[in-house]
Amino acid sequence: MITLHGNELVVTCATENARIRTTITSDDMTKVTHQSGEVFSLAGLYLVTSYAKASGKEQSELATAVLVWSKAADMETGVDAIDMNTDRALLIRSVGENIEIAGTSADETISLYNISGQQLYMGKSTTNATTIPVALTHGEVYIIKVGEQSIKYKF
Repeated sequence: MITLHGNELVVTCATENARIRTTITSDDMTKVTHQSGEVFSLAGLYLVTSYAKASGKEQSELATAVLVWSKAADMETGVDAIDMNTDRALLIRSVGENIEIAGTSADETISLYNISGQQLYMGKSTTNATTIPVALTHGEVYIIKVGEQSIKYKF
């Protein structure tokens, strides 16, 4: 399972002694072999895919997610700049026919649009993972807006 703990990416597997192979794709490709629960630091927009393999067992199903790491910009108030100093990561993944978003603050506005710009969902986030309860089509591209941040996501 691919999750976020704070602003750190964590990939876990329930199978004891399984080695996890994670591929992180962006402008340059990174492959990391690691133990379950180990964290690694990233910056940018990444496609994360992982699978696990234990001795004498079948390879697990492929888990995928999109990780968006953003550095908050300073906010101009018209009087002085306020340093928001809040870097954060958003993890977006498919769960059945829905999208789940982790890394949000409580009560942030989340909107979902299809590629034509039609709004499919608007709601508030939770401090943990927020599931967008809209049945989506695999292979389609959607626009997710969290607060003022927009992300293109292929479901």
